[in-house]
Amino acid sequence: MKDPLIGDRAGCIVRRSWRTMRGVLRPSSTPPAQPPALGVPAAQDDRHICQVNAIAACALGYSYDAPTAPNVAPPTPYPPLPSRLGMALVTYARMSDWKNNIIEEREGIAEILRDTKTIAVLGMKPESRSGEAAFFVPEHMDGAGYEIIPVPVYFPELTEMLGKPVFRSLAAIGRPIDMVNVFRRPNDIPPHVDDIIAAKPKYVWFQAGIRNDAAAQRLAEAGIKVVQNRCLMVEERALG
Repeated sequence: MKDPLIGDRAGCIVRRSWRTMRGVLRPSSTPPAQPPALGVPAAQDDRHICQVNAIAACALGYSYDAPTAPNVAPPTPYPPLPSRLGMALVTYARMSDWKNNIIEEREGIAEILRDTKTIAVLGMKPESRSGEAAFFVPEHMDGAGYEIIPVPVYFPELTEMLGKPVFRSLAAIGRPIDMVNVFRRPNDIPPHVDDIIAAKPKYVWFQAGIRNDAAAQRLAEAGIKVVQNRCLMVEERALG
C-alpha cells in the first residue's frame, strides 16, 4: 500500500534529511543526541506536510510544533488528520493484525461460542432437507438455546424456517447479530463477503468442509473473527 501522505511503514516515503523538516521537533522524553532524520512527502500541501511530520515525530517519541510561517495554515480549524490519511492509518492497522482474527485454537473457539447468542445461518435449508447439515446444525443450535435467523439462498417460496421468519440477505436483518454460520461452497462465498461485512457480525463460521482463505482474510481485515472448516454443532457439543 502506498499513500503519499504517510510514512514508509504505512505506505509512503521517508527521507533521511533533517533539513527537510517543515517544523520544529522537541523531545517529549529523553531523545538521542541527534534527533532522528524524518522526511516529508514531496509536492504536498503544507498542512498535510505538518500532519505527516507530527505522526512521524509521535511514532519516534517526539512532540511536533507546526511552523508558523505565512505560507503554512494554522493548526485549526482544519481537522487533525485529513480523512484520507485517517482511513489509510486505520486500514494499515487492520491489515497488520488481521491474522489475529483467524481463530483456530480450541480456547478461542470456546470463547466465541460462549459469547454468541444470535446466529444468522447463510445458506440454511428447510425441514424437507432434514438430512443435510444446513438444516440439522441450525436445528441443533436452536435447541441448545441460540437464536437462529434463517438466511437461505434458495427456496424463494419459503417465508419461515424452524418457525422463524426468513431473510434474503444479512443486511436485511437490520439488527445486531453475533455470528454468521456459512453453508456455502467455497467458490460461492466471495459474492456474500460484502453482505457479511455490512451486517457487522462479531464472528463468521465456515462449516466443516468449507474453507476460503481469501474471503476469510477480507473478513478478518474488517475486524471480524473467522473460524473455518469446523462443524458448529460438534464444537458446541464439545463445549457442553
